[in-house]
Amino acid sequence: MVKYMILGQEVIFSDEEVIFCFYETAKRETDDEVMRAFAKWYLECKDVETVLDNYLDKAIELVLEYSSTPLFNALPSIGIYDVSESEFREKCIDLTCVKESYDELLEIYNDIVTQQEAEHAYREMRKMARGKFVGGGFGLGAALKGMATAGLMNAAAGAVHSIGNAIGNVNSDMEAENLKKELYCQKETFVALLVGIQLNISEHFRMYIDFLSQRAGRRIYFEFDEDKSDALFRNAINIPEKRNFLLVEALKMNPWNHDLYEYIFRNFPDEKENIIEIGQEYGIDLKDSIEGNQEDVGVDEL
Repeated sequence: MVKYMILGQEVIFSDEEVIFCFYETAKRETDDEVMRAFAKWYLECKDVETVLDNYLDKAIELVLEYSSTPLFNALPSIGIYDVSESEFREKCIDLTCVKESYDELLEIYNDIVTQQEAEHAYREMRKMARGKFVGGGFGLGAALKGMATAGLMNAAAGAVHSIGNAIGNVNSDMEAENLKKELYCQKETFVALLVGIQLNISEHFRMYIDFLSQRAGRRIYFEFDEDKSDALFRNAINIPEKRNFLLVEALKMNPWNHDLYEYIFRNFPDEKENIIEIGQEYGIDLKDSIEGNQEDVGVDEL
């Protein structure tokens, strides 16, 4: 159990809540690290084909690097010595969200390729089924000559058809390539793939907490609620006579609410040391506030 004093009130978190908060804080910090690593990799891919060819491997690599491996390595420090890495991965890793993100991108990409191939097939069918010239003339000699002329005309017509099809295919390919490029460049593609990884890492942490709960024989949980915390924070700003009470309640509901820490730091000078100390426990960086690089915000200005 831990206790904090802030705004003349006591904030108490149980042992179970402390453990949960520790891993939730680690997960939130991991999200930022994963985003940077994935963004670097994504930019290096340069096209959607490279992304599709390597995304699943990269996703697994990031999940292992930023959650599975450090969480597994931490087991001895919390008194768990009898779990192998393979057993741990089986119990705590789920790549469903990664696979879903990949499948959605692949489906869109395949739609582009299918349309491109359909355009090729259609033009090839037209090329094969075009009308043929028939040789004409009078008499055998004339017939042979006419046939020869028809052959030349057919050949010439074939060349024209081939050029026409080539131009058509270039247009179709250009359109398809533009769509592929757009698919790679649009922010939504990057975000969807990143979120797939982050969701799986979040699920990994959740499964890890469940695993620890089973081993400890007690439930490790923290019923934080970001929406309620935001509502309490907003009402604290709007209702001066209840401000201190509501701010502390908002903190209890979500100890990762950066705006809340920022507000208390700037508007309650006597609480600066306390709020910095609490913030450090939950990965809240108040460096900008400490250095005074941001504009001061008055109590009644928000």
